[in-house]
Amino acid sequence: MAWLYVHRGEFERALTSIEEAQQKSQRRDDTKNSFDSLMLWAKVQMIRGEIAPLNANETLQDERLAAEHFQKEFELSTTYKALYHGTRAMIAISNGDSAKAWQSLQQVSAELPKPQLERTPTAFGLYALIPAVCVRVLEANTVTDANKLNAMYAQYRKLLTAYAKTFVFAQPRALLHQGWSAYYAQKPNDAAKAWTQAFELAQTLNMPYERALAGLALGKLPNQAAAQNEAQAILQRLQVSVNIPVY
Repeated sequence: MAWLYVHRGEFERALTSIEEAQQKSQRRDDTKNSFDSLMLWAKVQMIRGEIAPLNANETLQDERLAAEHFQKEFELSTTYKALYHGTRAMIAISNGDSAKAWQSLQQVSAELPKPQLERTPTAFGLYALIPAVCVRVLEANTVTDANKLNAMYAQYRKLLTAYAKTFVFAQPRALLHQGWSAYYAQKPNDAAKAWTQAFELAQTLNMPYERALAGLALGKLPNQAAAQNEAQAILQRLQVSVNIPVY
């Protein structure tokens, strides 16, 4: 249920559900679900701007997200390790450190040089996260190897689109990044079309956070003040940090 609450922007309910799932996982020594719960917890905390930044030792300050806690999970699946590095990348770029974010993205590539489509909640976390970080790093315009960054963005955008063909809740996010891709290709009409579709579909699916992301994106284009204002109002109602507009 926690994943559903997050997608619908019900973050307080999500945190309660995550805490309950985490307690059950610990009692059962269920490392897989424990990792999933903690990564989802980190996502909610980042969305709301409430997670600590990276410290000098390059680990997450919250002890629950220290890398040494996840050795069992990393041995189970490279997807877990890639998601962990992706989470580090998002925190870094949210703190304005695009160089550190790019370094963590390259660690994702090292773990999953040829990622394959997986139809699991953990995989969706990865497919939604990496394009979001790529957009932020692209906007920072500080990476020297832009071709490699763009290739990674395209790779994970395709995975997100493929995932969305099976799971309808992922469709607004897939359309969002279809729009970002068109925007960076200097195709504003195509971007507007994809973002408008995401904006409207999120409303139909009762996913206010996804609607806000699409509204913020539309705000990049002329004559879209209404969508941007609605997005800001949604984020304020959901108590979301506008410093992380695409995760």
